[in-house]
Order: sequence, then structure tokens, then C-alpha cells
Amino acid sequence: MHKPHLVSAVIGNSKMLATMDKSGQLHRLWWPNIDYPQHINQFWTGVYVEGKTHETMWLHGDGWQHRQQYLGDTAVVETLCISHYLGLQVSVQDFCPPGEDLMIKTYRFQNLGQVSLPVTLVCLSNLEMAEFRRCNTVYYESVVDGLIHYGVGYYFGICSDWACTGYQAGGGLWDAADGRLEGNSVGMGTDGALTWALGDLEPGQEKVISLFLVAGDTLEQVLEKAEIYRRKGADSWLKETQSYWQEYLNRAKPITIHDSVLAQVYRRSLITFKLLSDEEHGGILAAPEIDEHYLKCGGYGYCWGRDAAYITVAMEKAGYPELARKFYHWARKAQSPDGSWHQRHFINGHYAPAWGFQVDETGSILWGIWHHYQITGDEEFVRDFFPCIEKGAQFLIGFLDEETNLAKPSYDLWEERIGEHTYSSAAVYGGLMGAAQLAEGLGRLEEGERWRSYAALIKKGVENLYRPELGRFLRGVKRQIPLVEYQERQARGEQVLATQNPKGYFTYYLGHDETVDVSLLGLSVPFGLLDPGDESLRRTVEKIEECLTSPVGGIKRYENDNYIGGNPWLLTTMWLGLYYCRLGQGQKAKELLMWAAGKHTELFLLPEQADKHTGEPAWVIPLTWSHAMLVLLIWELFENGIEV
Repeated sequence: MHKPHLVSAVIGNSKMLATMDKSGQLHRLWWPNIDYPQHINQFWTGVYVEGKTHETMWLHGDGWQHRQQYLGDTAVVETLCISHYLGLQVSVQDFCPPGEDLMIKTYRFQNLGQVSLPVTLVCLSNLEMAEFRRCNTVYYESVVDGLIHYGVGYYFGICSDWACTGYQAGGGLWDAADGRLEGNSVGMGTDGALTWALGDLEPGQEKVISLFLVAGDTLEQVLEKAEIYRRKGADSWLKETQSYWQEYLNRAKPITIHDSVLAQVYRRSLITFKLLSDEEHGGILAAPEIDEHYLKCGGYGYCWGRDAAYITVAMEKAGYPELARKFYHWARKAQSPDGSWHQRHFINGHYAPAWGFQVDETGSILWGIWHHYQITGDEEFVRDFFPCIEKGAQFLIGFLDEETNLAKPSYDLWEERIGEHTYSSAAVYGGLMGAAQLAEGLGRLEEGERWRSYAALIKKGVENLYRPELGRFLRGVKRQIPLVEYQERQARGEQVLATQNPKGYFTYYLGHDETVDVSLLGLSVPFGLLDPGDESLRRTVEKIEECLTSPVGGIKRYENDNYIGGNPWLLTTMWLGLYYCRLGQGQKAKELLMWAAGKHTELFLLPEQADKHTGEPAWVIPLTWSHAMLVLLIWELFENGIEV
């Protein structure tokens, strides 16, 4: 079934990750890593009240009003569901205790009316192990007094701290809908149901029940863990989880943020960094997956070296260098034999689905390693990583076009076109300069001098891309185009070229790409190829603001962008803010920060985009890169004495 693209809440513990909508309905649950596999097809809970309901009232349905929040600065989500028809309030708390293979759902029922309510909690669980519909079994297990789902090497148990009063294995949806289960004990399928009769709920009375979703590699693990988890109790697990997040935030580097909303978004950013960093491997998710069937995009639930370079710097600025270090240990394992990094990876380091090579990934990771050393001063880390650094740098110098001194054609930052892109070359420059400085710090002067010399060539190549008549840098050269466009542009006398590979296939290129693109900021921020005050860059930035500012505020990616309607992005807006802060225009940078921060969701998560008509949060929620740019810009302002 198709799952919603928009996410309201994210919970997890860096080995388990779950996302929910505004009603609290659980749509996705990843374990034992935060990107794969995902096991939930449907997970519905609802209420059956004898004499008041003819069928189960699912808590995500229209008969309820919903409010949702995080419990303070934690990853515990509370969803309030109120039915005026029933006179019933249900508060649901969802959380994953740290270090455990466990998700807990605690339901607090309160009778708001004047008559007694005989309440039954109904749970429909439709679990497809590892998103695999075949080879699944569900059965009632008396040891846990609940259901066991298993298939393809994964096991989940669903049980409670109350005795269940009904169970059904197979055909769960239809039986759960009327609240009366038939007691079938085993089914070779994916769905089952459980009920718990809570008895009469008197006016003003409260009753509490907790469900435990227990994961394991074997049935024996699930049975053993379920007993331990239930014996400890949901309240103890909740207190432990709240303490964990408080201790995590207490480790952050002190910073003064006067704006209360901005402070909340900042703290939520730090929590997001941890949730989307995998405990076992150290990879960092771009976002929890929202489009697994690639209906509108190529998917987001992967690790990109590009995103991670920005994110790790933000982590380090905020006081979490250990998360960044863990990522770079992941990156060393994920590095390809030729020294490059694939376009994107699964969290375990394996290649993820891709549409081509993207050289800025490699440059960004080397730049990030250099920045990690700048923050930590960890020379042992650099010595340990130097073979990885050397392989990466050697790849980059071998990937230069001798004609242009730019990085050879690859996909651009936005992964939409192949060419020799200005941003990509800036990232390669940043990677080589970072590698050179790391080499020189270790006394490897020959390698350092060699990599610096190639970086200098790239700088000259990029400087040649400035066009005074346009008042800006080109976005790139040698952009790949289809044959029809090649023929049209050739007929108009524009600069085009064609190449033929050994198999006889032709590739067609546009000589110059004049599109205004916010990624041109990368020439200065973060890669330092040009000084922020460079006149050619300042004129380019003027064009960026003139051409890319949206009517609702914020900065679009580039001219005529049509992805998800062509909205302004939060990260691009804060990227411009970083540039202005380094230029000494702190107040302008602060305005851009506050615009982006103001696009937070009700739970203070940051999306990728803002709707170009309404200004409301749009598309991916949360995007880790958006949160990273907010943290980076806040620290840039703070370090420059600008109050936020």
C-alpha cells in the first residue's frame, strides 16, 4: 500500500527508527539499522466500546481530534486523540528506549463523559518482514500472550502489560474492524490482531496499557527480551529514555540563543542528528525514507557523502565530534577501491541505487575529514586515516579535465545533469586543499605540495568561468544534452560539442551552462576557493538573490527549477546566510536564518522546502541537511557576536 510522503514525528534510538503521521499512526519502522529493512505495512490501533460503536474506531480515523508534541527535549512523542462522540480521551506515548530492540506504545484512556464506557483496545498488526510480502508467518504465542510475526530472518513480538482477551492470526483486518477476533492461532501471512478488554471506564477514571514491539534475530531472542522488557515496565523505560535525551543534550557545547522558538528548533536539530546516525555503522541518513517506491524522487533514506560533510561539521560545532568520527570510520569502509565514493550508500556501506557518478561526494568527504581535524586536533585520527585520504586525493587529481582544469563530467550537486560543474570543481578543490594540509601536518610535504598544485590549477579553471557580460560565474561547461537540443542549439550557432565512445555511442554537450544556481556559493562557502569579498563572487551572489528569491521568501535552487513545483529550500536560504555572515553582513544573515527557522513543523522539525504559495513546510521532513545548515548558521552568527 502507498504510504504518505509527509512525516509528522520521528522516534528511535539509532538502531531502530520509526515515523508517524499527525494522528500518531505508525507508518514505518526500520530495524536493526535505521535505513533497512523496514517492516511495517499497517499498524493500526483503535477503540471498541460495547453499545456505543458498531465497529472499531481507529485512532487515526475521522472520529477523533488530534494534537501532537514531543515530551520536552526528547524523542518521545505524545499524541492526544479526543472523541466527543464517545466522551473519551486517549493519550498515546511512543518511544524507543536507548540501546534496546524495542518500541513502546503507552495508551492512557480517560473518560470525559458522564456514563461508564466498557473500553476495548484493538490492535491490527500487518508486518511485512524486510518489506517482503511472501514467506511471512504470524501466530499467537502464549509465552508472551501476544503475536509473533516472522519471516526472512526477522522476528517481531507484539505483547502488552495487560492480558490479551482476543487474538487472530490471518484475516486480522476484517476481524479487527468489528472488534471481535476468532482465535485463529497461526496464519502463513502478514496480518494479525489482538484485543485487550480494559473493563468499565467510569466517568473521570483513567486506565493505562502499554504495548511492546520487540525485535530479534531469533524467536528465542524475542521471547527472552519480551519477558525482560515487560518485567521492567513501561514507566521505567520512559524515565530511562527521558534521562538519556537530557544527558545527550547536556553534552552539547554551550551556546546562548535568545529567541525561544529558534532555541527549540536548535535542540530538535541536535536530537535529529542522533536519531539519523546509525548506532552500528556510523552512517548518517539524509532523511527517513518517505518515497520507497520512487514515485516522486529517487528516495532519501540513504547516506550521501555530500550531505554528511555538512552534517558532521554541524555536529562538531555543536559539541558532538564523536558522531562525526563514527561517520568517518564508516566512510573509510565505504570508500571504493579507486579512492572515490559512490553517489550514495546504504547505512552498512554497500552501494545504494544510483543514476551515475557524482565527484563532489569525494571532494566533500576529504574536506570534512580536514575540518574534523581542525576541530578536534586529533593527529592520531589523521595518521590512521591517511591511506584513505591519499587514495581519495589521488582519485581527484586523476579526475581532472586537462583542457579546462575542471573536474570531469559527472552529476551536479542536485543530481539532475551531467557536466563539468562549477560547484563540483569547488568541492574537488576543497577536498584537495584539505588533503594537502593534512599531509603537511604529518610531514608528508611532497604529497601536500603536489595536491596543492592541482588545487591551484582548479582555481584557475574556475576563475575562467566568470563572465563579465553576465555579471556572474557560469554554472559549468560541457553539460550533457539530448540530441534534439544539440541539433537546435547547433543550428542557432551556440557552442556545442559531441564525443564518441569506443562502442560508437555519441554523447552531446552544451559548451556553457549560464543558469543561475545557488550552488555557486560553494566557491566560497564552504570550500574557500574564493574569498567572500571577491568582486566576481559578490556580483554572482547579487544575481542569485535577484533571480532565485521566492515571493514567499527563501531561495530557490536555480532558475526554472521544477522539482516538487520549484519551491524555495531551507538549506539554500541558510547557505546564503552563511555567505553573508562571512562577508560581515550579520543582520542580513540573521534574517535569512529566521525565515528558514520559521518554516519548522508543529514538532519543530525542519523540512527540505517551503511551499512557494503558502510558505508552509513542504516535502521531506525532517531533512538532516536542513537541520545542519541551521546549526552551522547559528554558530557562525554566535562566533561573530551576532545575537540570535
